[in-house]
Amino acid sequence: MDENSVKDIIAFNIAFFRKEQQWSQADLAEKLNYTDKAISKWERSEALPDILTLKKLAALFDISLNDMVKDHGGKFSRKSTKILGIQKKVLIPILSSLIVWLVATVIFVFLQLFRVEGDTWLAFIVAIPVTFIVLVVFSTLWWKHGITVAIVSAIIWSLALMLFLSLWHYLNTLGLWLFVIGVPLQIMEILWGILKRPKKKEEEKAEVTESEDLSEKRENS
Repeated sequence: MDENSVKDIIAFNIAFFRKEQQWSQADLAEKLNYTDKAISKWERSEALPDILTLKKLAALFDISLNDMVKDHGGKFSRKSTKILGIQKKVLIPILSSLIVWLVATVIFVFLQLFRVEGDTWLAFIVAIPVTFIVLVVFSTLWWKHGITVAIVSAIIWSLALMLFLSLWHYLNTLGLWLFVIGVPLQIMEILWGILKRPKKKEEEKAEVTESEDLSEKRENS
């Protein structure tokens, strides 16, 4: 098998598994910290990602490195793998969030047992933004851009709520200004979400053309 054949196989697999995840080229580029032009070159077999990048791609697609470079003949059966992948993307974030709340509960019980004075229930309030921070990590890895934007918004307002309730005794009504400060942060976050939003229609047209060219190339070779 020559170098061009290897490039064609890897190019086909990257495009196939990316579309199976319902990611655009920009989505995948963001997850790998590459440009969408680099992804486009890989999928047109004009360039070949290095071995470390191939391992990252395999991890993102929930497949082995061998599956990443193997010629599947245009077909790939992965019903069980896909189910496991979906479970992984749902169960791991849920379990991680539950760990946050377990820690908050342990802290609350500890404070109650030792009769520590103060608002011990704030342990649960602090757990809210921490949970969203944990979720945003998984969102950038596995979920769509819109979900990430929504979680970041939740982080902003849950932090404002946490600070307001924590500092209420000291700031009184001045603590309400924390929510006012959240408004420009929310606007900035929405603008960031718009700027980072992939251009779906243009990319889909380009990807269809690239897929057709690659399929013709594979058939002729």
